[in-house]
Amino acid sequence: KHSLNVAMLCAMLSHTLKVKAEHQYSVIRAAVLHDIGQLKLPRELIGKYELDEEEKKILDAKQSEGFRILDQVFVGDPSVKRICAQCYHYIREFQDGRRPEGKIAPQARIMIVAQTFDQMTAMQFGQSPASEVMAIKHLLQHPEIYDKSVVLALIHSIHILAPGTSVELSNKEKALVISLNADNILRPVLLNFRDNAIIDLSLPGNRDIEIVDIMKTMDNRHVMDTEALKRQGFQVEEPEYVEVPNA
Repeated sequence: KHSLNVAMLCAMLSHTLKVKAEHQYSVIRAAVLHDIGQLKLPRELIGKYELDEEEKKILDAKQSEGFRILDQVFVGDPSVKRICAQCYHYIREFQDGRRPEGKIAPQARIMIVAQTFDQMTAMQFGQSPASEVMAIKHLLQHPEIYDKSVVLALIHSIHILAPGTSVELSNKEKALVISLNADNILRPVLLNFRDNAIIDLSLPGNRDIEIVDIMKTMDNRHVMDTEALKRQGFQVEEPEYVEVPNA
């Protein structure tokens, strides 16, 4: 599922960035297959979030095996293996606290953003997923690894703060997004829940207020007790899923 998610994100991003068609195909192929080496991981390491140094060496070795397979299969398109290898090593160096160096293909920059965004926001073993807002903030805060133009393409490809979204603010208030900000997705116009005041985060007077996260709301599905409503004199249209009891 992760690989498919990354592939779909890469398709959206490369289209938004107006990448040449043949390069779009290459990055999508790479996204689908970028973790092929993990198919050979020992069972005890599959899904493990934190790895020790010895386990990291095992992961590196298996990923390298996967890259060699891609090199053999995609003889006519060597960029597939190159994108996967560059993406893996750049993210790996960043996670180890090192500043990634060296040239990197534009398609690899796209996949780095897509892969990180999905890893942060998807369900995973060992920890809760981050919200889309937290993931976008992380990407914007590290331009040395995440190309800003690609991150902006991601912001324009998905709608993380659409009108109707409930958010938590840095001043401990809670609010509802009522209007987007085309210049800065993280600075929309809000309606404060406490006093119904309008808060335009794009105004200089509100520069100290930030969206901390999207509110974690409860499941809004419900079961309607139609019989109780009828007993109180209300006319109720029976939903299709309700079985009417025998008289």
